[in-house]
Amino acid sequence: LPTIRDAILVPLRAIGLVALGLVFVSAALVVPPFSVEMVLVAALLFVAGGACAGLVARAMDRDLRAAVAGAGLRDPALAVCLATITAGPAAMGVPLLYAVFCLVLGAVALRAR
Repeated sequence: LPTIRDAILVPLRAIGLVALGLVFVSAALVVPPFSVEMVLVAALLFVAGGACAGLVARAMDRDLRAAVAGAGLRDPALAVCLATITAGPAAMGVPLLYAVFCLVLGAVALRAR
């Protein structure tokens, strides 16, 4: 028999994924048009996050592609929430662009596998 934790883990993951989707959808509905500055900042954060994930994976002797594919996929959701709380809806462009970059990199890394 599965433990209680094992029995509720799958539904909790599903609920978490739905909540993540709701955060991104609600942010995308109120974000202003993307500017060049937003794209540049998001790209810089993306490169820094991927590089950090790669360095940690190498230092810990882990799979580089898996580390980079999973790097920071929850971070954009947290950034959207923090940006909304601190600076309002106008600040959500960078986290949303960062999320797109992370998802594309994750898809490329997993496809190469």
